Amino acid sequence: MATAGNVVLQHWHTFWEERDYADWVIEAKANGASIHHKNGKRDDNRPENLELRMSGDHPHGVSIDDAIEYLEQLGYIVTPPREM
Repeated sequence: MATAGNVVLQHWHTFWEERDYADWVIEAKANGASIHHKNGKRDDNRPENLELRMSGDHPHGVSIDDAIEYLEQLGYIVTPPREM
C-alpha cells in the first residue's frame, strides 16, 4: 500500500486496519482504487469518513452507496455485491 516514496498514507492504513487487515484492500489499491473522504476533509481519517472507490465502477464523484440509493429510488432492486 506504500507510495513510490515508500510511505503508507494514513487514510489507507486506517481503511485497511478497520477491515481486520484485509488482503482485498491491498489488492483493490493495486488495481486503481482510491479512498474518498465523505465529508471532503482530507485530514479527517476517521473510519466512518472513509469510503473505497473503484476506478471505472461508477461515475466520477458518485459513491457506490449514493448510486445504490438513487437506483432504489427509481424502483430497482439492488443486491449486495460479492465479497472480494
